[in-house]
Amino acid sequence: MKSFMSDKWTIFCCSTRTRWQLRQGITRLAEFFDISGFEQQADTTRG
Repeated sequence: MKSFMSDKWTIFCCSTRTRWQLRQGITRLAEFFDISGFEQQADTTRG
C-alpha cells in the first residue's frame, strides 16, 4: 500500500552567501517543521 501526499506544495527558498549558512538554515527549517508538526517529503535524490 502506498500513500501519496496531497497536491498542496510549499517551497522555501534560502539565499545565503556561504554553503555553511545554507546548511544552518536548512537545519533550522527542519527544526521548525518538527516543532510545528509539519512533515517533510523523503529525500529520494540520494541513493
